[in-house]
Amino acid sequence: MMYPMYPTPLVKIPDDLSNWIVQYKYNGWRVVIDTSGDAYTRRGNSLNNWDFFLHLNWQPMFPVDCELVHEKEASYNVPRLKKSDSGYLYVFDIMIENTVLTDRLNLIKLMKFPNRVKLAPYFNIEKGEDINSLYDQAIDKGHEGIVLKKKDSYYEIGKMSQIFTPDWLKLKSRVRLTKVDK
Repeated sequence: MMYPMYPTPLVKIPDDLSNWIVQYKYNGWRVVIDTSGDAYTRRGNSLNNWDFFLHLNWQPMFPVDCELVHEKEASYNVPRLKKSDSGYLYVFDIMIENTVLTDRLNLIKLMKFPNRVKLAPYFNIEKGEDINSLYDQAIDKGHEGIVLKKKDSYYEIGKMSQIFTPDWLKLKSRVRLTKVDK
């Protein structure tokens, strides 16, 4: 079992935004799929008997860190996928250590995705207003918020539990951000 990394809450916008990207924080369940195709929750519970994963029948070339989202994108609908395949997986990272995020994102682009699996979009940012704009877009689309990720960050796979990292910052609650000078 591999446990995924976790973002820490965003308290202050980083000084140099050119070294960060933004991804949407989807309103679903965090899922890991290993190269054998076994799917499990962030806490290690198997999802292999769920209809969604039985129909998916996917063995990715790298272990993937993704979000399982119901078509109606409400996390309370995700358990319905146990008896249905009416959802999507958004792949936002691959679980490879010793490889920076930008290289991992390039490797993801080489992967073949089956129907109902999508690459989660990511956005380069330059200023705090970009973060507010992307946050507003995320909320308008029904997502929970956004996650900022450091481009040169390494993936740390948890062996016994999740690892919280300052290289991933989440913004879920309704907050307006401005860049603060030191």
